[in-house]
Amino acid sequence: VLERSGEIVIFGRDEKFREFENYVRVRLNRSLGRINFIECNSVGELVGVVRDLDLIVSVNTAVVHIGYAFDKRMVILCGPSLDIWTPKDGGVRVVYDKKADFWGSDKWMDDFRFRRVDRIEVRDVIDAVIELT
Repeated sequence: VLERSGEIVIFGRDEKFREFENYVRVRLNRSLGRINFIECNSVGELVGVVRDLDLIVSVNTAVVHIGYAFDKRMVILCGPSLDIWTPKDGGVRVVYDKKADFWGSDKWMDDFRFRRVDRIEVRDVIDAVIELT
């Protein structure tokens, strides 16, 4: 992905965010190079970061809706939430858990029969990114 698009931006703000950055740094066993970690401490900062992105890969959260408002290309990872609010058009690819027996339901988030983000295949995400680049 980096060969095609240049830079990956990962943003967050809590203690786990920094733990993840350190994990990635150790796992890659080198400097992060073109992987940029940005701490966002407010909605305004988040909007500023999203505005400057070319492509977004995110779970279906506020980031997706902010990106949609800016007409960004996006790969949306959908878990158990309902599809009704998920943006869908030419510049958006929605990736689902193919192992789920049932579509989304916020009521049954812990029921393994419903879609889960952690079961989305990495290959499906990569294919969606390539399709948009």
